Amino acid sequence: MRQIEYKNRIFYIFDDTYLPSDDTFLLLDNLEVNRGDFVLDLGTGCGILGIIAAKNANKVILTDISPIAVNCAKKNVELNKLTDMIEIRTGNLFDPIRNDEKYDLILFNPPYLPISGNNKQNEWLERAWDGGETGREIIDKFLIQFNNYLKRKGRVQMIQTSLSDYEKTIDFLKARDFSVKIKARKKFFFEELVLLTVQK
Repeated sequence: MRQIEYKNRIFYIFDDTYLPSDDTFLLLDNLEVNRGDFVLDLGTGCGILGIIAAKNANKVILTDISPIAVNCAKKNVELNKLTDMIEIRTGNLFDPIRNDEKYDLILFNPPYLPISGNNKQNEWLERAWDGGETGREIIDKFLIQFNNYLKRKGRVQMIQTSLSDYEKTIDFLKARDFSVKIKARKKFFFEELVLLTVQK
């Protein structure tokens, strides 16, 4: 188990739980949570995004497919004394979300790395970055479903990378009349990370 600090809060990172990295901090450093928002953090990992979002939010729901990550997030929610305003659920993408739940803000740092079938290990940690052959397997499922869970003027903040063709995501959303902006970006020699802000 490891320990990190962000904005004077302590977070434990369990073994086999994704260690917050450049993608996490690109989103964390540019969070746009309005006072009173109902927030959904999909694929929460250690829970850091949802916990930081809770500063302004009215209620936050954290989800993750990994039971190890869910336990890690629970530990961090308790550590940061936020059990009264954060709820944690286990499941894949929107499976744990009720059909009548609508959010002001959805946060998503998806598995986006292209991983060939021969390299799949199916371990919980690897699911945090395994985006399938093109890197878009989870992203495309999200794009088809997310609008069902947004309020009328709801927003999405999501991480994407050039490795999984973020331009394709932008084109998909604009074709469906969403406003899409690149809020922030970080370039590496092998990829470019972008933070997309999406609004109805």
